[in-house]
Amino acid sequence: MEQVRAHCGEHADGLNLAFLFHSLGVKLDARAMRELMAGYEGLFPDPFVPTWVFCNHDRMRRISRLGGDIGRAKLNAAWQLTARGVPFIYYGEEIGMEQRRIPMRDSRDALAHRMRWLPQPAVDALRRFAGESINRDECRTPMQWSGARNVGFCPDGVEAWLPPPAVPGDRCVAAQNNDPGSLLACYRRFLAARAAHPALSRGDQVLLPQADTGADVLGYRRESDGRVVWVYLNASPRPAALSGTASGRCLVSTDYQRPNRVGEILQLGPWEGLVLEG
Repeated sequence: MEQVRAHCGEHADGLNLAFLFHSLGVKLDARAMRELMAGYEGLFPDPFVPTWVFCNHDRMRRISRLGGDIGRAKLNAAWQLTARGVPFIYYGEEIGMEQRRIPMRDSRDALAHRMRWLPQPAVDALRRFAGESINRDECRTPMQWSGARNVGFCPDGVEAWLPPPAVPGDRCVAAQNNDPGSLLACYRRFLAARAAHPALSRGDQVLLPQADTGADVLGYRRESDGRVVWVYLNASPRPAALSGTASGRCLVSTDYQRPNRVGEILQLGPWEGLVLEG
């Protein structure tokens, strides 16, 4: 991170932004998330701006690192879109597109071509145990627009550059577009909240003590122009109850059915991300 920071200049007079890739492999647990945020804030304080990147055209798709779990993907989106910095969303991340297995012999990736001497079982084992693939085409497959042939990326009878899944199921835009409980709808809610509330897009950020949130919940305070919001992320498959938190209106949540008002005890569902406005 120190090398990346150097490109931004001594007084934030160099590059405006630089990709920070420590987030690519970070575990979705409160301790690891807190440590990463503290590290970013330590090296990129205002007027420097950190970046939030969870997958890209070279690395394993984030949801595949999260076991394909939509609930965890929603929490990851809530984190990415509420932390101080600039979020970069890789195409398909917003609908839960997973890493697609493509045999090395069928790859068009130059790196995979150079590594073709590796037996496919060894490549699969590396992917399974290390959480990475040397065949970068696996994260570059066509955007899944619909359940039609070629997932709506190109017309019938046209061979896509890389093979799309035969049946995308609900991991396509058409299936999620009008579903308020979908991952796509979750991204839209948090993006809308970010656009409407300056505290989420450019405000200051203060991590809340773990003693106040418990081991499984990450909390932080955002403020801009006197407006304050609180973010609580339950990085756990278990419900969490927090007392002594800010009470007020639920601005946005990964749970689209959550009531607007929050009382003195904050109840968080499994993998729920929540933004409160006082």
